Amino acid sequence: MSETWPRLGELVPRDQGGERQRTLMGAGEEERTITAVQEEDAAFRAAAAAIPFDGEAEMKALRNIFDGESSAAARTACLALGHQEKMGVARRIWEPWRDDPTCGQAVQRVVTDLDAEHLRPTSIEQRLIAGVQPACLGLFTLMQNLKPLPPETD
Repeated sequence: MSETWPRLGELVPRDQGGERQRTLMGAGEEERTITAVQEEDAAFRAAAAAIPFDGEAEMKALRNIFDGESSAAARTACLALGHQEKMGVARRIWEPWRDDPTCGQAVQRVVTDLDAEHLRPTSIEQRLIAGVQPACLGLFTLMQNLKPLPPETD
């Protein structure tokens, strides 16, 4: 009987006795436990929460992503992942927000409602510039959830 190995990154099942089966790791990679992942996530959340939300900085990051210094990195990421159409949708959602002074508040609401600090545009922009292509998926999630704020009642 031939042994089949999972592709790198696939979940590895446990055998019937509950023992974890061997995993193939890439060269130089260490096996990570769920505890380690949870600890890393908690550290990320704590570090992100320590940074005060700056609506103007988030708005500037969105402008850079769609029309400025970071737009090439965003286009490259979307192209590499085959998501050009989604970028078009995100751009159409962005258009009415481009000069809206409430955009920062709306972004903060999305980040808070989804408990997703990684959706801050400043974070997305940093990751795009660093070549982390899946960051464009965070941009799509943010934009899909960006809704106009309800009108203020006096």
